[in-house]
Amino acid sequence: MRRVLIIGYGNPLRADDGVGWQAARRLAELRQDEFVETLALHQLTPELAVPISRADLIMFIDACHQGSPGSWKCGHLVAGRTAGNSLAHHFTPASLVTYAQAIYRASPFALVISVSGESFAYHE
Repeated sequence: MRRVLIIGYGNPLRADDGVGWQAARRLAELRQDEFVETLALHQLTPELAVPISRADLIMFIDACHQGSPGSWKCGHLVAGRTAGNSLAHHFTPASLVTYAQAIYRASPFALVISVSGESFAYHE
């Protein structure tokens, strides 16, 4: 059986920025399976390379500013196509998958699901 990792991230106190976080929490409630791990996080950190290295499929869910509010898009993420400082405080999905590949020789299939938001103000 393939292992799936769902990572929803964002700030639930910044209105629509919390869509990834809320989606992950709801998916975790709906699907409890030993082959599916769901994480609701405020940000992506280097420690995520460990669960990423154990997964066959990763789905990153986050809010974005582009597009009509409520619309979404899904794209395939390719490791190794990232730039930036790996010692920074903020990791992107691409940098995390690249990091897991470099350290653990992992090569999971990764998707990025972006949901267009309307408001990123301070409220739930």
